[in-house]
Order: sequence, then structure tokens, then C-alpha cells
Amino acid sequence: MATMRRTYNYSCNLHSNQLIFRNMNRERFNMQGSAARRQWRDGYNMDVFVPDPTGALYQDELDDVNDDDLIPQSLDDFWNAFPDCPGPFRLMGWERIGDPWESTILRVRHGVGNRGRSETLIFKIYKDNDALDKCRIENTALICFGETEVPVPEPVYCCDDASLSPWGTPVLVMKGQNSETCMTLQELLEYYPARRTEYISLMAKLQFMIHDPNSAARHWDRSWAATFNDPKFLIHSMDRRIANLKPPHVANTQIFEKMFLWLRSRAKHVRPIPGLTHGDFVPSNIMQYDGRSMCIIDWTSFAVDDIRFDLGWTIMMFRTENLLQEYKDLVDIYLKEYRHLWEPTIKDSDLDYFVAFACTKRLLQFFKIHLMSPDDRISHDLEDLYTSMKNLMRHWNAVYRLLAEKAKLSLVEVERHLKNLLSFIYNARAQTTFNLMHLLAVHL
Repeated sequence: MATMRRTYNYSCNLHSNQLIFRNMNRERFNMQGSAARRQWRDGYNMDVFVPDPTGALYQDELDDVNDDDLIPQSLDDFWNAFPDCPGPFRLMGWERIGDPWESTILRVRHGVGNRGRSETLIFKIYKDNDALDKCRIENTALICFGETEVPVPEPVYCCDDASLSPWGTPVLVMKGQNSETCMTLQELLEYYPARRTEYISLMAKLQFMIHDPNSAARHWDRSWAATFNDPKFLIHSMDRRIANLKPPHVANTQIFEKMFLWLRSRAKHVRPIPGLTHGDFVPSNIMQYDGRSMCIIDWTSFAVDDIRFDLGWTIMMFRTENLLQEYKDLVDIYLKEYRHLWEPTIKDSDLDYFVAFACTKRLLQFFKIHLMSPDDRISHDLEDLYTSMKNLMRHWNAVYRLLAEKAKLSLVEVERHLKNLLSFIYNARAQTTFNLMHLLAVHL
């Protein structure tokens, strides 16, 4: 077969026993065996002889992580390709866990040593355009809290170069628990009502451990000190957060401008309390293993920020989630326990400000996900969407009511959309010949 010489800037993916490279023109070619692996590790730009493009070694696109048949081989290739991964990899079993909304999470059991022992690993495979940021942020958080009393997963290997991943996206490998039972705190609150007060108090203590101003984790990165000492920290943080809530491809965020102005105008009157924050501290992100040990997961929103952003989000979710809405006394128990640990006391008026921001953020998630961003995660089956939205409307309406209570504002257009959307979808169910997202766009 004729060959030709080309210089490639490429990304590579592992698949079976081959390395599959992609050049700048999205052409693909393969290299076999250990020689290919050595070249892959030694450098990212090289001159290679490749078969003529008409040859048989050019392949179609790789199958993604959703193909269960490819998972075992991809796991084996991933582990063996990295010399930093500890020990040989012998796959004994795997399963998908968690909600695949922002990432695919695999619980993997592999053999250790020669005596039939095994250990559990968690492979978190990130998705979307911000996958790299999420991978690096979560790895930083786990390392930061790894030597403190905050219970977090232990990171094993961080592959933050998507080109080196068999799935073409960053991967974080963490140690899992060899446990017989594993439940989220949200499940515990639902299944064991007699112990709700105990679980809520424990959750408040865990959140305080993250925020604790005396925690050694606060000094993990020296650059954080400048943030902690900035008197205008909260003003800058709020400006940044509002900018992040208004992505350029989403046009209809102007219906929230009244709320953005309210948040900005009050930021300068609230004394900042900077610290380390989880970003999504809710019961579903706290795991309990074998009825004993706890672990806080999903650190992709970890940040140095005002701790009340964290606390406000937790309270908002407590007040509005369908599961917990009937147990409003849990919020009082939670705040009582948290305030008992935190000095000086957090003012109610200041906390209301952060709860209002959390409501705004949550409502914008609703508008962005369900109304403005027609992507593969939204069902185009009207019946499925109707059922889903019917179940969610209780939560979204509760969020809006809480926002109106805390900010003493009404957002007329937001309220109109929330009231009309369910009836619109109900009436549109029969119009299956129309594109759903087009109908929503016309409606809005």
C-alpha cells in the first residue's frame, strides 16, 4: 500500500488495542501496539507515515460512553495506558450509578493482589463544553479537603486531557467504598422519617466543616488569601455570578433584569463572609455507606466564595424540593444547628439576600434547560415532556414564591411563563407534527 508523509497535530483516543488519532482535518488513522503507546506518551506532535486515505485503517467515529459493550475494554485500556495508575487492572464488574445529567459515573470493581481481593473505583466521565473545568475543579476540591475531617472521595488519577481519554473527554478516577449498602441522605430522609432531625443536624455539621474559617483547607492555595481579604469581594462575586447566569446564546434573560438590578444594588450593603463552598450542597450529594460512614460528592461547583451562597442554595432546595416541602421545620432545625457552630451569627436579612439569589439561579436553570436550549437532553416526545413538567411545576412555582417572599418583588413575565407553560404543553400534545421547541419559541 502506498504511504505518504504528513505532520499531524492530533488528539488521540484509546479503543481496544489500537490508538486512534485525529488530525486537524478530522481524518483518522491507527497505530498498533506498544510502539504506538510509547510515541503517544512521548509527544503530541510527530511526523508519521500513514496509509493512503483510501486504505482500510481509516475508521468511523468512536462509539461513546453510552455503549455498554465497549466499556470493559475502554476501562482496561485507560488504566493500562497510564503508568501513574497504581498496579495492574483486572476488571471484575462495573455498573452505572447516579444521574447522567452532567457526567457519566461508573462504579468499577477490580482485583488487587493475588489473593482474590478487590477494590472499588469510581470513574467520573465529564460531559459538555465545560467538562475540563469541572474535572479540574473537582480534583482540586478533593485534594484540598483530603487531609481534613471533611469526608470526600479520595482521588486516584485525574485525566484532564480529553485527547488521552478513551471517551474523548476528561475523566476523574476516585476510590469507592467496598460497602454492601449505599444510600443518599435524601433517600434516608424519605425512608426513615423518625431520624430526620438527626440526619438534618448531621448535614448542617458537614456544611459547617466545609465553611469552617479555622479549617486547614482554607490555606491549601496561597492565592486564596487575597480573595478572603478583599473588602469588595461580594460585589465582584455577584457581578461574576450574574454574568455567568446570562450566557450570550440565551436571549430571554432580560425578563430577570429587575432581579439582577436588585441583587447588584444590595451587594454593597452586605458584609462578605468569604470561604470555601461546595456549590450544590443538597441531600442527594451526601452518601452514607453501610449505615455508618458519610461522604460528600459532586464537587464540580467548588469555589472560593461567600459561604452564604452555599447556605442559601441549600435552604432554597429544602424549601422547594417536592420531597422536603412538607417538612418546613427541617429548615429551622438546619439553621439552628448551623448557627450553633458558626460565630458570629449570620443575619436573617443577609441570608434572605442569598436565598433570593439561589431562587433566581434556579429559575434561570428552568428557563435555560426547559425553554431556551433545545438539545438532546430535552425530550421531544410531548407526552414525556408533559409528564415531566407536571411533576416539576410544583417545585418551580415554589421557587418563584420563595423569591417573591425574600426579594419583595414580582417578575411578571416569569410568573406568566410558569402559569402558562403546563397548559400550553397539555394543549400541544396532540400536535405531534410540529416541532416542540418551535412551539415553545412561538409561545414565549
